[in-house]
Amino acid sequence: MLEGLPSPAWLVLRERRILVQNKAAASLFGTKIGDYCWERVLAGGNLPDEYREALEKNGSPLPDTKCCFCRGDEALDMNEPVNCEVELSGTIWDIWWVPLGEDIYLHYATDVTRYKKLKRNFAFYL
Repeated sequence: MLEGLPSPAWLVLRERRILVQNKAAASLFGTKIGDYCWERVLAGGNLPDEYREALEKNGSPLPDTKCCFCRGDEALDMNEPVNCEVELSGTIWDIWWVPLGEDIYLHYATDVTRYKKLKRNFAFYL
């Protein structure tokens, strides 16, 4: 199912370990099954200071370690999809967390940079 999506997609456990991913996720972000979902995105530089410092000090993450922009817990707790836009390294991503059960969610991201730039340029002419 995930291979049918042209954008990076993962099935992620509540503990933030990747259970399954598609080829786009592996090639664009370098993630691997079993990794924490936050491990490879910006080389972990997307973690809040408290999590990054604990990881550097202890060599292992705190149990609730997550990206600055992660909304997976919120999606699971509400049992509803959650969406936001995130800018990473000059690209703009439309990101979704879709609960598939009590402790697993679909996480996918679509690069919308091109469309956002077109929209900004078009707005300039109005």
